[in-house]
Amino acid sequence: TTLSGNKIRVVFGGLSASTTYEWQVNSVCLASGINNSSFVAGTNVTTLDPCAVPVGLFTNNITNTSAKLNWLATSNALTYQIRAREVGTSLWTKNVSGITSTSRNISNLSDGVSYEWQVRGICSTDTSDVSPWSSLATFSTPVSCVGAPSNTTETNISLNQATLSWNVHPSAQVYVLRFRHSSTSVWTYDTLASTSITKTGLLQQATYYWQVRSICDLTNNIFGPWSTLRSFNTLAPCAPPTNLTTYNNQSTLTTAKVSWKGPNANTYFVIFKEINSLSWDTLLIGSGSNPSVTPVTSLSGGVSATASNSGNTKTLNFVGLTAGTTYEWKVVSLCTSSNLSQSVSGNNFTTLAPCSDPTGLSSTPLVTSSIVSWNVVSGAVKYELRKRLLGSNTWGNSIILTNTSRNFSNLTPGSTYEWQVRSYCDNSGTNVSNWVTATLTTQNVCTKPTNPFENNITSTSATLNWDATPTGAWGYRIQYLVNGAPFNTKITDTSNVNWLDISNLTPSTTYKWRVKAICDASGSNTSPWKQWQFFTTPSGIRINSGDVSLSDNLTVYPNPTRGVFSLTYTTDKDEDISVEVIDTFGKRIFNDNRTEFSGEYNKQIDLSNYPKGVYIVQIYTRTSYVSKRLVVQ
Repeated sequence: TTLSGNKIRVVFGGLSASTTYEWQVNSVCLASGINNSSFVAGTNVTTLDPCAVPVGLFTNNITNTSAKLNWLATSNALTYQIRAREVGTSLWTKNVSGITSTSRNISNLSDGVSYEWQVRGICSTDTSDVSPWSSLATFSTPVSCVGAPSNTTETNISLNQATLSWNVHPSAQVYVLRFRHSSTSVWTYDTLASTSITKTGLLQQATYYWQVRSICDLTNNIFGPWSTLRSFNTLAPCAPPTNLTTYNNQSTLTTAKVSWKGPNANTYFVIFKEINSLSWDTLLIGSGSNPSVTPVTSLSGGVSATASNSGNTKTLNFVGLTAGTTYEWKVVSLCTSSNLSQSVSGNNFTTLAPCSDPTGLSSTPLVTSSIVSWNVVSGAVKYELRKRLLGSNTWGNSIILTNTSRNFSNLTPGSTYEWQVRSYCDNSGTNVSNWVTATLTTQNVCTKPTNPFENNITSTSATLNWDATPTGAWGYRIQYLVNGAPFNTKITDTSNVNWLDISNLTPSTTYKWRVKAICDASGSNTSPWKQWQFFTTPSGIRINSGDVSLSDNLTVYPNPTRGVFSLTYTTDKDEDISVEVIDTFGKRIFNDNRTEFSGEYNKQIDLSNYPKGVYIVQIYTRTSYVSKRLVVQ
């Protein structure tokens, strides 16, 4: 109770809210209460309603750092108070009072954070009458999507695909990539959880554009800016190698050379195999001016290769190949590991076959010389020949020749020589046959026959005898004539034994004869003549044999013969000659005419197909003739 002037003010406490009260007052004049006035009723009084708790809380205009808090107005609030904090914490970081409206913007929030908040009504000016705090309301600030994904890159670009990648964005939940061909403005979109994508099915040698951005809040569709526009070109098909060349003229037994043309920036696969093999070997040829060679497959034993580069020509040299073998080969260009050309095949190359050994070695030894020969070797370009005395450790100087025979001279008579020959099938000396060995023995010097004598002498015939030459003789040459007659009347004959039967002699005539040894079939190794021997026939008739002055000019040997004989006639003046062979019936079986002939006439005549017997060999000139008897045995 308070007194203000003549007014008394009574304040009741503890009343019930929202309740109407009646009240009366009377005057008490005496403390004893015996003098009181009547009660006078005042106007009823209703206590106020309780300060209402705000409801209808909601949040809008949420950004990374701010939000607007809203609620419904209460009936009796004079002002409002709000408070907010991060969910899960105990400290209210936002506390605002004196709010006269039903909403409030709060700021300086953290992005990507969940908040909870409350509001209460203030129903008195002295804040003595406040409502309880409202129930909690929550909201979340969106994630900050600042900046585009960085380090956008294209890798593994090939003919029809490429890998696009970028760095992780710290706030991204997913990424959106947009992609298009340069010929269109229409983008295609991909939503990705990863930071890379491989685009396939692209066109070759084409330009493409792309960008990527982050979506940092799928719920609220919060996304960042697009990355910088990037472009790339798919690869053009790798051009195949050209000008594949095989150098068969440079092949050896175990080496071969090939080449091709292509860009120096490329690497290459060289694939090769023996033509009858089922499996290929592969080499990787590096790029640049000094290309490396790396086996991709396990090569056959001993096979390797080296590469070189000149301009845009790549040369590959194989070593360790199989001799006499044909190889297939092809080349693939590698522009990148995923961009390979089609393979291109070169012409086959063939290593040289081993040079064959010479065969058919033969010799024709004489006393101090010998012709050696051998068969032609297919593919040989030259031969190497050498000799030495049998038993010597040192070979004489080698002789290089392109024909298949050689005359060794200045040999020692009666000596055995070892000789060798080998073939060269190329001029570099890398394809050479084995040495092939043969021996030859030179003839001994032919010695005179000894102990000449005659027997079986008749008026028209005799047998001339002598001892065989100790060194061995192929045959003997005998000359005989009438003693005292001109020398050109002599008769020359040949025997393969150490006697000779002569006939058609003149009775009662003294003859002289001599003999020498023939130590080889060619008649080139003969002994000196033995001295003249003499004998006399009992009696008979002499036969004319033509111009005896020409007799020395005509030689017929061997005589007797088995059929083949040689005829030699010498003249030192130009004259016409006619050469004839007449059989016992007078039939001419051989004739050869020469005009204005001078020098030595040589002819080998074969009577093998004619009957055995005596034949006359005649030489006619314009003014004379000479004849010789020939016996075919």
